[in-house]
Amino acid sequence: MNEGEKSVADLTRFDFHALRFTQSDSISEMSNEEIGQYILLLCEAWLSQKGSLPDNSEVLARKARCKQISEKVLAQFPLVETAWGPRRQNETLYAEWVKTNERMDIAKESGRRGGEAKAASRDTLGTLQAPYRPPKGIPKPPSRDTLPKTRPDQTDSNQTIPDQTSFENESYGQPLFKNIATRYSSYFVVHHSHTKIHKERYYTACQKYGENRVLGFFDIWAKTNSWRKDSMDSNGLNFFWRPLEEMAEGDELRVAREQEQKKVDGPELTEKQAEQIITSSVSERQKEASEQLRKIEEQKKWDAEHKDEI
Repeated sequence: MNEGEKSVADLTRFDFHALRFTQSDSISEMSNEEIGQYILLLCEAWLSQKGSLPDNSEVLARKARCKQISEKVLAQFPLVETAWGPRRQNETLYAEWVKTNERMDIAKESGRRGGEAKAASRDTLGTLQAPYRPPKGIPKPPSRDTLPKTRPDQTDSNQTIPDQTSFENESYGQPLFKNIATRYSSYFVVHHSHTKIHKERYYTACQKYGENRVLGFFDIWAKTNSWRKDSMDSNGLNFFWRPLEEMAEGDELRVAREQEQKKVDGPELTEKQAEQIITSSVSERQKEASEQLRKIEEQKKWDAEHKDEI
């Protein structure tokens, strides 16, 4: 079973709070048919591996096995911005989906560390063998402690991006998710989830645009989205990833336009060149003014000489 199949298998069930469900005001207003639609759509959202549903009424009707989705049912899945674009998401189910993913990540990490510990134990047992003694005249090989330390194997199947030992290893200059998580907390006064999916989105963005640019774009986005403060939860970065691409694309277009404009305008002038141009322009204007005054004086002189002839 590969990683994708395992994830699907692990996400085939979720906690159903029967008491909260039966006592819900929204459920009490639904008919039996509407309750059936609602439960089927909850299941579909969970099995989608995205914790949400597509914003397509025909698709939703097929999923709920009806001709048309009830407005009461649809109201339980408001349209929100997600990492996969606009989708319909039930807040309670999504919160449970996030918690389940976090538990899975923790379990997988614990299993990986346990495997590493067992491997280390096997290596330790291997070193308990009798020490090697080379024949006389042959130098003793260096011990494991004196060998140069190399970067760990980069073909580890647990790595998300190839050729990277660890996303959060500062010694290799990798971006740290806590940098954007700290900013998020300062803007929206809520702790952000450190789940694998958020980290992967952040590291991918940093590889594409650079961490400093990503953080700069986030500051701009957070300031313009301060009105969301009261509704932001621990997964608010889902609203940032799409605007990030648009801001980066706009920034690149702006730089390209500026470069094209520089080609049209020519190289930038030095201060001395600018002063020379200004001095030259003033001189030309003075000449034009002097010439105009000369013509006016000549006209006055001619008028005075020929006034009797008029």
